[in-house]
Amino acid sequence: MKQDPRRLSYRAPERVVWKSATLKNPEWLLGRAGEFQTIWKDPGVKLGPGEGFLLDYGMEVAGGLRLVTSLNAPMGPGKVRVRFGESVSEAMATPNQDHAIHDFELTVPAMGESHVGNTGFRFIRIDNLSKKQTLEIRECSAAVWERPVPRVGSFRCSDELLNQIWDTCARTLDLCVAPMLTDGAKRDRLVWMGDLYNEIRAAGVLYRKHPAISESLDYLRDEAMGTGLFNGLVPYTPYWFLSHAEYYRYFADMNYLRRQRQGYRRYADKLLSEFEQTPEQVLEGTIIDWGVKDGFAKHGYAPLYYIGLRDCIKMGTLLGEEKLVARAQKVQKALKKSIRLTGLDKSSAAFAVLAGLLDPAKAYREVFAKKPTDTISTFHMDNWMRAYTLAGHSDEALALLRKYYGGMLKLGATTFWEQADMDWFKGASRIDELPKPGKHDIHAEYGRRCFTGLRNSFCHGWASTPIAWIIENIAGVTPAVDGYEEIRIQPNLFDLEWFEAVCPTPFGPLKVAQKKGQKEPEITLPQ
Repeated sequence: MKQDPRRLSYRAPERVVWKSATLKNPEWLLGRAGEFQTIWKDPGVKLGPGEGFLLDYGMEVAGGLRLVTSLNAPMGPGKVRVRFGESVSEAMATPNQDHAIHDFELTVPAMGESHVGNTGFRFIRIDNLSKKQTLEIRECSAAVWERPVPRVGSFRCSDELLNQIWDTCARTLDLCVAPMLTDGAKRDRLVWMGDLYNEIRAAGVLYRKHPAISESLDYLRDEAMGTGLFNGLVPYTPYWFLSHAEYYRYFADMNYLRRQRQGYRRYADKLLSEFEQTPEQVLEGTIIDWGVKDGFAKHGYAPLYYIGLRDCIKMGTLLGEEKLVARAQKVQKALKKSIRLTGLDKSSAAFAVLAGLLDPAKAYREVFAKKPTDTISTFHMDNWMRAYTLAGHSDEALALLRKYYGGMLKLGATTFWEQADMDWFKGASRIDELPKPGKHDIHAEYGRRCFTGLRNSFCHGWASTPIAWIIENIAGVTPAVDGYEEIRIQPNLFDLEWFEAVCPTPFGPLKVAQKKGQKEPEITLPQ
């Protein structure tokens, strides 16, 4: 028998968004959670045949519904339709059913409780499907699953918008631990290598050492052992090495790294063979950023592949795998002679900058500064912001973060989305309101590729990475040596009056604070 590492709690609804014209007092349900069924107290809300209501739980959660009923009239079980939604629009329509069922017909008992659902949601609509029976509903709480690993990292500053962005990024990541690091709370409910790289960067500054990181890496290592392909796609092989490099940068855990030796040999051979056998696949391949609206650069994969080689060499050096390291260095040298660095999209250009292949100022001038709010996504936001910073444009990176992530918050987001285009924000209804005539329904109307319309996830782990940039560039904390054996602290107040930050390290929390006009930051080193 295996114990689930998550814990269950109950969250009460906070608001009635919509109700049938004839329904009386569904507000009775607000603030109620974790009660026991009874027939002696107030029977609760009497939901007549055909009546319904929509509840708001105040923020997105991961879990399901706990529905408690008392006596029904006439006596016996009844039937309800339950619809979960990450937006009001989704819960009021026919929700998307991929990865998690959002639309149920449920038989409910008299004098009992029912549990249904396993997804990410903020809203629940309940309708009485019975033709003659009135249902007495005492509780409609959200049954919330959470993995109880405390946060260590924190950030507060004089800009409340930036505080909201930090908190929402952190909450987004929390909900995607289910119990491993999955793409999204609603979908994709998968451990996916590209997302994992981003989630590790965020988790490294939020938690001390979340067990879900190593569990997720091990899971993907074993899943891909047969084919050698992570999630069945060639471009994700480099991410395995990037992910382990980030893990080691934060924790310098050699015991864990040694356990990856078999996987390292398997995936290093797969990575190197890709260029050795079919160099054109690397040189002309495209990088996949699921969020961007334009086509991918024809030779955009090579920068990601190159940075994967860099981390393959580092990992192999640590493991003493001299033959594979020498082979990787040979491939890296050959690739550098042939790589083309023109016509790159933003994601490819960011990897080229981070790999040291492309001058940051040139990349900023020719790629990022041209229509900076166009063709962006939450997937590679952290990489883009780092490329901005290397080009000396940290102020512009922060402004973009405020505008892009702040745009989701203005529309009612309590977690950050798989994708949002800036042009979607114009004339859109808030996601926590019924769509208004003359305004766009941002959830139902927009999307592309694999996340059109209501399939778009409004809680996606890859969107949490700005917290890594905030710690590294506002608090200015980075490991000068892997595992924080030596720490570089170079705060930047930007336009802030003050900030206070805590960064987890293997030796304990590191605290940094600074106020405008203060020459030196206040630093509390780990004990």
